[in-house]
Amino acid sequence: MGCTQCTQRQTSSKFLSNNDIEVLQTFWQSILSNDYTSYGVKLMLNLFEQHPEIKHLWTFGQYISVHDICNEYENIISKTDQIWKKQLCEHGAKLFGILNFIILNIKEPQKYQLYLCELGSKHYLFGVTENYLP
Repeated sequence: MGCTQCTQRQTSSKFLSNNDIEVLQTFWQSILSNDYTSYGVKLMLNLFEQHPEIKHLWTFGQYISVHDICNEYENIISKTDQIWKKQLCEHGAKLFGILNFIILNIKEPQKYQLYLCELGSKHYLFGVTENYLP
């Protein structure tokens, strides 16, 4: 996170075989066939449960309680404001949208390398560290 030498770093899918890439992309298609925003929401809720000290980094984080739960369709069940739910869903959708772009372009890291490095730098400035990653 927060790499300072983004342009000098090389990211490559060389560590993945063609078969690995095919399996990954096939699996990813099964996720996309569902509402992948719900996966992003679940990931964010799990992150906040494991690291409640970082909730303040999101405007919606202050409203999320560890007791917020999801039903079988991953809809958030609580009595909190609809605005933070929308923001949480939007953040989850952005996260999985980025993952989608990377997975679909895994053989062409030049398409996403600089963006990811800048995104990591931005998150680093917010105080996010590797310890917060699930």
